[in-house]
Amino acid sequence: MKKKLSALILAALVLLGCLPLSALALKYEQSSSAQPEKVWNFLMDKIGNPYGVAALMGNISHESGLIPNNLNNSSNKSLGLSDEEYTRRTDNGTYTKFGSDRAYYGLAQWGYPTRKQGLLNLAKKMDGSVGSLEVQLAFIIKELEETFPSVLKTLKSATSVREASDVFLTKFEGAPNKSEANKQSRADLGQKYFDAYADKVQPEPEPEPEPEPEPQPQPDDEHSNPFTDVSANEYYYEAVMWAYYSDPQITNGTDKTHFSPDKEVTRGQAVTFLWRAMGKPEPETSDNPFSDVKEGEYYYKAALWAYEKGITKGTSKNKFSPETHLTTAHIITFIYRAVHEDANGWYEEAANWAATETLILEGTPRAVSDKVKCPRCDVVAFLYGAAALMLGDTEQ
Repeated sequence: MKKKLSALILAALVLLGCLPLSALALKYEQSSSAQPEKVWNFLMDKIGNPYGVAALMGNISHESGLIPNNLNNSSNKSLGLSDEEYTRRTDNGTYTKFGSDRAYYGLAQWGYPTRKQGLLNLAKKMDGSVGSLEVQLAFIIKELEETFPSVLKTLKSATSVREASDVFLTKFEGAPNKSEANKQSRADLGQKYFDAYADKVQPEPEPEPEPEPEPQPQPDDEHSNPFTDVSANEYYYEAVMWAYYSDPQITNGTDKTHFSPDKEVTRGQAVTFLWRAMGKPEPETSDNPFSDVKEGEYYYKAALWAYEKGITKGTSKNKFSPETHLTTAHIITFIYRAVHEDANGWYEEAANWAATETLILEGTPRAVSDKVKCPRCDVVAFLYGAAALMLGDTEQ
């Protein structure tokens, strides 16, 4: 049973005061209880479609009860920290593992390292608490715009709560529990928000007539496609845009206008992409077991980190072989070991895992095999799929 269930029920049924979200303090102490109407108003301003907003709220309520500083129960026990202690210590810097501890936290119960680090970075940028309602809602919109544009498009265009809820569940949350019961439960909760708020249309003042504006030059789209060799119709398009616009950036292409999607990837490149996708964690030691990995190379820290974490032991006792081309089996195994720290088997186990997580292999024409060389497009597609899936269902 999810903790704070009573708060979740209140979030769905109780109508609270309608203060503008900008009036909220950015400190979690003042925003740690469910505030559904404020959340509704903020999301409606950004998304504009009541079906999509209700679906989003149904899903995050299912995850956290709309409580921004909600640390999931198992992490409370394993870390020995309450929700309040975890948030305060993260804010004041005495707890330094927020981005890497894999503890599910916040409105959407973020757990994947790069997503939690992104939340922390935004909190610092906004000079607010990581547990602030305002910070977390801003981060949800940021993720939708930058990492999950297809989900945002559905939220804006859906004609039913269920339609939008299913997409948010499977794509944004990547919940492993995709059963009909789970989908219906989340959509039902979203429908309660729709019924409570969708008919509360605020009257808009009549606009004053304005003179016809003079044509102005349009700014470049902040997330336009910089690559002439990546079509929006390709299965890897969103993954490439994610890799390019991620913070930290995973890859900026092979030059300013080319991504070279079919170019084969070396071991040095692949482990660097993975390291960046994990938030560029610092290696815990400077001990270098590889004679062919020199300090100053772009893959130096990535290779040391991957060795420490058991993601790769190299191609021999003291060789990493950074210029050797990578197979699909290698990259799937690297990702699997990065996600499952105790995994040490070869690619069959990793391939079976990836096959059950449809977003990882979705669209690729290539098999997972140690005989199949892996191109750049599939490396970023696999990483993107894994990143989207790591925010799993956190029901207890």
